[in-house]
Amino acid sequence: MTLRLSFHDFSTQSLLLAILLLLSACSGNPTSKPPLLSDETRVFHQPNAVKTPKLNKILKQFNSASAEQQIDLLPAILTAASREQRWSVASKAIDLIATDTLKVNQMIDYSLAASKLWLQQRNFNTIQDWLNNPVLLNAIPLMTVDDQIGLASLQAEILFVRGQYFLSFKQRFNLNPAQLSATQQTSNRQAMWNCLVALSLVQIEEHLSKNQLPEIIAWLSLARIHHQTGLGIAEQGRLLTAWQRNWPNHIATRHPPFTFPLLLDPSTQKVNKIAVILPLTGPLSAAGIAVQDGIMAGYFNAKEHDWQPPSIISYDSHQQSVEKIYQEIRQQGVDLIIGPLQKDTLKKLASLSPNVSVIALNYLSETNINNPLIVQFGLAAEDEARQLAEIARRNGHENAIIMQSDADWSRRASYAFREHWATLGGEILNHTVLSASKNYSAEIAQSLLLPQSQARHKNLEKLLATSIEFTPRRRNDVDTIILFANSQQAKSIKPLLAYHYAATLPVYSSSHIHDGIEGNTNRDLNGITFNEIPWVLADNPIKNNIHEQYKNSKQLGRLFAMGLDAFYIYPHLPQMQQASSHVFFGKTGRLTIQKDRINRELQLVQFKRGKIKILTPSIR
Repeated sequence: MTLRLSFHDFSTQSLLLAILLLLSACSGNPTSKPPLLSDETRVFHQPNAVKTPKLNKILKQFNSASAEQQIDLLPAILTAASREQRWSVASKAIDLIATDTLKVNQMIDYSLAASKLWLQQRNFNTIQDWLNNPVLLNAIPLMTVDDQIGLASLQAEILFVRGQYFLSFKQRFNLNPAQLSATQQTSNRQAMWNCLVALSLVQIEEHLSKNQLPEIIAWLSLARIHHQTGLGIAEQGRLLTAWQRNWPNHIATRHPPFTFPLLLDPSTQKVNKIAVILPLTGPLSAAGIAVQDGIMAGYFNAKEHDWQPPSIISYDSHQQSVEKIYQEIRQQGVDLIIGPLQKDTLKKLASLSPNVSVIALNYLSETNINNPLIVQFGLAAEDEARQLAEIARRNGHENAIIMQSDADWSRRASYAFREHWATLGGEILNHTVLSASKNYSAEIAQSLLLPQSQARHKNLEKLLATSIEFTPRRRNDVDTIILFANSQQAKSIKPLLAYHYAATLPVYSSSHIHDGIEGNTNRDLNGITFNEIPWVLADNPIKNNIHEQYKNSKQLGRLFAMGLDAFYIYPHLPQMQQASSHVFFGKTGRLTIQKDRINRELQLVQFKRGKIKILTPSIR
């Protein structure tokens, strides 16, 4: 890491310039952005904000201090600016700090403040460089125990933010509980559990297959039980009881880091009768039947695992109005509604103000649903787009080009990506809506500014009155391409990117580029990173025994998986609604609830040699 200005190089003129820059920057309000560390109190015991000097106060002291005093105040300016999210001030201050002159008692504050700034900039390599800097490493033995714990917690938090969940877990596992306060122990255990919850079931199994300490095996085994929501609450309860017998002295036995609905006796569940509202005839019957088959597969699988599931009544929303269906539902004493599938039918149902819980199988983005009993669930492209924005920024990309088809889902995904990308500090340099395939080449060339390069070449030839050998150059300010298109379209677009000198640019896309068919035709998609649902990526007992149409049809298979999740998620709804951190591990993704909406997080994969390969985050 490059060391910054030393005291002797810090001239009076540079100080005056720094003062002017800092004071001019302090007048603006901080930009609203998502929190950078998931929980700062897990990193350090933060001082009371009321007692902590405000940035403006420190800047006034800075302005009237001597040159030597100003140097001493720079770390405090960085800390205050970072705490108040005054990033422009923090960025200027950090450039004036010589890290080799920091005192030991300043190292922790500097590490936290600098890391928050670099996280905001998504500058992960700089964070890693600092955490491995000899200046910091040499100071660790001289730090107080609290500061050493704070530094270890910071390192764990950075690993978590980067997606290195198991490494983050081990970093926290290695903290000595005897050196932590009761509050810190509770917070650290919850952070450890969050790391395990973030792992996929496949990753948990991989770590269990390796030589681990018994305590780590216990944690991983507990996480595996938590992931197996498809077993039903009765079977999960038996597995949990067996785990507790095997690990009676484990910290998670004494202090469970989660709430399990499976701890309840299935017979005490409030849901005894479910009404399913789906289009079982008419133009949408294939979709409706696929969802219903998924629900019923979950029902029969639950019975096989000794769970006494609720009875199910199906209603055809194509044959009956939702008003008439709801009247019958009230007479039948239904406890839960799953459906409807169509947006207009959902709007009508919402207008009836149902007094029973509803898992709606679509989203009303244009209409607010004020009924807390209605939870919206679907296979929204927007969820995938927002996750792609997170992944791309985590990987250090900042300047993106969006290329999308003219389909409605692609338009919605592009809008969601743009909106979330902006909150993460990214820039959209170009947004191209591709038309017919015959126009792809020209439209891609235009988005990469190749015509401008060719025009400059022609002007130069005209000026020099001679022919010049020339290779067009694409714009060099872009560092990633975001593609929203289906599989067939993407197979034409990806080779054209290489043809137009963009072969080295990382490409991110949604699950729509995956048609589910393995073969050589997917070689044109090599290198594209995209997100995909667990149902597609892994076998399971239900999937192995279903009708072939749900294995061979991309769309029907996903709808089947949505029906399966809609059935299995209902016992978990109270916990999910109480805490947005409560995760249901479904076949359509890692599901959480925010407000009245079930959000999905998918697995990250990439095409390699025409086949999909599950990706795991890397440090660099």
